[in-house]
Amino acid sequence: MSRRAHHWHPRAEARKRTIIETVAPYFGPFAILVGALLTAANKGARITGYGFIALTIGAAIFTILGIAKGDWFAISVNAALTVVNGVGIRRWLGQVAVAEEAAAEANAASAESTDVETIAPVSGLIGRTVRTADGEKYGEVVDLMLGTQRRKVSYVVIHPAGEAASAFVGLAPDQLRFEAEEAVMLCPHDRCQKLDADSWPVELEG
Repeated sequence: MSRRAHHWHPRAEARKRTIIETVAPYFGPFAILVGALLTAANKGARITGYGFIALTIGAAIFTILGIAKGDWFAISVNAALTVVNGVGIRRWLGQVAVAEEAAAEANAASAESTDVETIAPVSGLIGRTVRTADGEKYGEVVDLMLGTQRRKVSYVVIHPAGEAASAFVGLAPDQLRFEAEEAVMLCPHDRCQKLDADSWPVELEG
């Protein structure tokens, strides 16, 4: 029996390169844009991890495009980015996501129990929407200042919605009720103390 020889077809090869060079410039930037939006959103470890996956896909697409064009600079840069994004995937979908979900389980279990105090991860409180007692959005939790000797939160730092990025106010932790996904103010919002953008106080006044 004769065995059919496989021949290299220049036209087929050129057609493949044309498809890659036509499609990749659109899908690559789209994947990178999606990845950048997901990582910048800071909506939890899983979302950030998915952002790194999208960034990896984008870098892989540009690597393939570089191979098709014989552009070794693009190949090396995007190959390096793929490795960096792989580290991000491992961290955010591995260590951080596992810790975040375990903390959420502890939070839920303590909230359902009447025998122990409700506990919540500090990292999970940052970024929560703050609403007034009337249900109107006031701002967002950006940090919690902890007294290391007293081992308790000294005050909660809030960024009021609609104000400059450097605008912050402080509120005593007992004036906030942290719920599943939000924080509710237990006092009028004018009780919040305006904080100096350059130097937050050791403790709130009054």
